[in-house]
Amino acid sequence: MAHAPPATRRDALKQGILGLLGVLLFSVGIATMVGSELPGIRDDLAVREAARPIAGLRVVEGRCRSRLMLIQSCDVTLAWTGKDGSGTRRLSYTFVEPHAGDWSVQAVADPARPQLVTTDLGLDRLTNRIVSLAGLALAGLLLIVGCLLMIVRALRWRQAAG
Repeated sequence: MAHAPPATRRDALKQGILGLLGVLLFSVGIATMVGSELPGIRDDLAVREAARPIAGLRVVEGRCRSRLMLIQSCDVTLAWTGKDGSGTRRLSYTFVEPHAGDWSVQAVADPARPQLVTTDLGLDRLTNRIVSLAGLALAGLLLIVGCLLMIVRALRWRQAAG
């Protein structure tokens, strides 16, 4: 079903502005998701070779959700106590993997840098997380560019028609 073109240049401008606002909100959403995943990936890359279970490090809370039994989203809170003090860290993982059921998670850290805590699940799925995040960012970028091109074409079409 085709939509009627905007009746006036003013209507076309309104639609263009609304379209740009939509693109802006979508861009902020994609940037927020990418920004929230990057620190965990960076830290996991830094400790992946030396990470192992250490005394005083434990999983306080954890939950994974599966969307369409394909997209996995996990939130884990870790707590630790050691000679340098104590702390907590909340981690989020998003990756693509067919799975239904429960996940088993063990807290690990690099003994040389005990503040960089993570889980075996995050490390085991590190490549998957990187590829999933890159795919999401690329798809979001393509959608944003496509929407912007549609807005520009609609405004040009309206300008040429009226």
